[in-house]
Amino acid sequence: MLKIGTEEIGRRKPSRQGFLVDGDVAGRTILVIDDVYTTGATAQSAVHALVAAGAVVPVVVVVGRRLNPDSFQPVAGMVDRQRQIPFSFSRSPWASE
Repeated sequence: MLKIGTEEIGRRKPSRQGFLVDGDVAGRTILVIDDVYTTGATAQSAVHALVAAGAVVPVVVVVGRRLNPDSFQPVAGMVDRQRQIPFSFSRSPWASE
């Protein structure tokens, strides 16, 4: 349905031509799923292409979120704390030790 467009999608810079719609989506309601949300530029570019082609995109679902402690200082403490706790599927990362 979407294919790579004619413009590059930059970091924190959505592109109106980042994706092209392949097929007729006019009047269809489409759920956009993004594998990782870092700045939102890819999701915004996808939504723009779909809406410009006549689709309705009520929501974007994100599977993962990348936290960068170097670019957003309040996140640094949380990321450092989580790095100290061994990962386990059976335990919430927010549980106290």
